[in-house]
Amino acid sequence: MLRARGRLIGFMDCGGDIDPEGWLEALRVQAAEDADVVAGSKRHPDSQVEYPPLRRAYSLTYQLLTRVLFRPGIRDTQTGLKLFKAEVVQAVAPLLFVKRFAFDVELLVVESNRGFRVMREVPVRVRYGSASTIGLASAWNVLLDTLATFYRVHLARSYSRLDSATKLERRLLHSPAMRLAGSDCHRRTVQGRRR
Repeated sequence: MLRARGRLIGFMDCGGDIDPEGWLEALRVQAAEDADVVAGSKRHPDSQVEYPPLRRAYSLTYQLLTRVLFRPGIRDTQTGLKLFKAEVVQAVAPLLFVKRFAFDVELLVVESNRGFRVMREVPVRVRYGSASTIGLASAWNVLLDTLATFYRVHLARSYSRLDSATKLERRLLHSPAMRLAGSDCHRRTVQGRRR
């Protein structure tokens, strides 16, 4: 995500379950409300979702779990259509640990903790496809990643420490001493070239 360019950055699951026309509503809502994050949501009253009962049970259970653990600001964290302002991604992405199963939750929780709180949900059309990979093993891995994120947010406060370290690094790099050292290094380099 950090390599993406533009004022807005988004991603979408490639399994084919989600109708890509959801992007049109996401872009409309973002422009109308200047939202930091716009997320597709199966819980939106206008969403059309065709899922088997077991998949619905997985989804509802996880939504309840994330609401209890994090209160992320949106009801459905896992639908794979999300749109962000570029500054949100630049501020949050370097702090993330999860690379796969609970990536969406960690991204939204850290984003909220960093003060980006204008989050909106938009309806999606979702049709269950054979490419979907949710099973017991995947559900277990999602649970482990989610509990690890809860630990880092509420107990270890890892994101706060990382954010503080990032701010300290920026202050040091722009401090008068570092600018002086950089200027002195540049002068020595120029003098060396002249010799």
